[in-house]
Amino acid sequence: SDQSTGKEYYHCSASGRSTWNLPAAAHLYTAWVADKLLRAADLFPKKAVEDAGTLRHASSLAKSNHESERYRRKQQQQQQQQEEAAHLHPDLQQRDLHQQNQQQLQQFQLQQ
Repeated sequence: SDQSTGKEYYHCSASGRSTWNLPAAAHLYTAWVADKLLRAADLFPKKAVEDAGTLRHASSLAKSNHESERYRRKQQQQQQQQEEAAHLHPDLQQRDLHQQNQQQLQQFQLQQ
């Protein structure tokens, strides 16, 4: 402890540095947070937590699940936009059907 204040301090003889704070505090806090995150039921799938041996593995599984969900949502949005466009522009839909019918009719006439 420091003789003038009586407070405890930490000294590294290899580097010659001293600090009032526990040098490992940041690392201990990071490990504590990682453990809490790994055990958070809503953050990672239960199977991932059980299988995880490491936080990195659980994170990669959660990221993969998130990307799959994001891809599914994007597909749904695109489908919804297409459906909305079809409802907003029924004349375009009819035009496309008319063109398809004309092409089929021409092909049929060529075969005759």
